[in-house]
Amino acid sequence: MATRRYLIRVLISVFLVTAVLLGTDLRALGRLLVSIDYRYVLCIVAISLVDRVLMAYKWRLLLEAAGVGLSLWFSVKAYLIAGLLGAVLPTSVGGDIFRAYYSARVVGQADKVIASIAIERAVGVVASAAFALFGLMALAASDFSSLPSARLLGIAAVALALSAIALRISLDRRVLAFVERRLDRFQHRLLGKLLQSHRAYVDYNERSGVLPAFFLLSLFEQSLFSFMNYYAARALHLDVSLIYFIGIIPLCHIIMRLPISINAIGVHEGLYVFFFSQLGLSVTEAFSIALVIRIVWLWVHLASAAIYLTDGAGRAVRMRVAEKCL
Repeated sequence: MATRRYLIRVLISVFLVTAVLLGTDLRALGRLLVSIDYRYVLCIVAISLVDRVLMAYKWRLLLEAAGVGLSLWFSVKAYLIAGLLGAVLPTSVGGDIFRAYYSARVVGQADKVIASIAIERAVGVVASAAFALFGLMALAASDFSSLPSARLLGIAAVALALSAIALRISLDRRVLAFVERRLDRFQHRLLGKLLQSHRAYVDYNERSGVLPAFFLLSLFEQSLFSFMNYYAARALHLDVSLIYFIGIIPLCHIIMRLPISINAIGVHEGLYVFFFSQLGLSVTEAFSIALVIRIVWLWVHLASAAIYLTDGAGRAVRMRVAEKCL
């Protein structure tokens, strides 16, 4: 079943990329890439690295609040390798599995490590929806005619409300008590570990300060993606206002997180063509922005691969995670 889902996602990626390429003028794309301003590309690389460090720092805040100590360098290294594995493994959670297993091997307290990753993802979804709504509102206030559809505001508002409600429910101790009563009759080691992680997850509700701080840092992180794409357009000498990237990119990132294709290949490019073509860019120009971002992330993954290959301590962990995900 897992192999079938993976093959379907591969086919979707191939189909979407082919559809975009059929509408792309390859000669015009070549001219855009040849004339690229590498100063802006360096800015994108720098921002992408800052983003990784920020993500690791945020995760470390959650771990420290739970009494788990990890160095910032270890957190950054774990995040870089996890990002690489998340891009190449068939499952979208392969990177998270590695991060949890790798960190637990070093510091123990697997329940708290797993809980930190779960709360990180949950709050991250709320932050993404909040920034997407903010961006669309800012775009509408600046130039309503450039908003692809007024319905996007409603969709973003609903996404924010649902994700916030889901987060609140997941942190409720009454929900935990209900789950414990339901599972109490089952004597299974794995269920016991999952309940331990759930308890550690709910404990974040009582650690005042860490979740609001994490949420605010996540909002700032969302803005980095908008700036990366803005600089990609500047590198290609495309005149697109920053406010449009603030309005559209967060929405694209929410959709790209869905397990539709492999590493959002095809979905990423298709979304850019859909949204930026409505602004007046050609398919080739819209695709070129996505391509520059994709190439930069490839460079980041290559740097991650170097860490992956030289980190002897994590070799056994990586092999075990790969076996579980393949």
